[in-house]
Amino acid sequence: MLTIHGLTDSHLVTAAISSAPPPEGRAIWFDLLEPEEDEDHLVEEMLGVAVPTRDEMQEIEESSRLYQEDGTLYMTALVPLLFDTDNPRLAPITFVLAGDRLVTVRYDRP
Repeated sequence: MLTIHGLTDSHLVTAAISSAPPPEGRAIWFDLLEPEEDEDHLVEEMLGVAVPTRDEMQEIEESSRLYQEDGTLYMTALVPLLFDTDNPRLAPITFVLAGDRLVTVRYDRP
């Protein structure tokens, strides 16, 4: 699912793209949760950045979790999930900062 958060008249507006049109105003945060291929491509086209795949996020080495590519900053963090259960685990979330716009990519829900 792609959710776009925009700024309109100094107010944050949100739209889940699968169920509504993009928010009016300037889009500042693109949140990709278990994204479909077409959602990845839409964000890549809108911002001119590469959106990492799930495999790329999981295979990234510790020394490569923070990098810059063509002026865009990428950071992948491992976030604890289900830590209050018998099956805790770590899940990757990638942050992409392209100018003053943020993309988050995640395949797990907290």
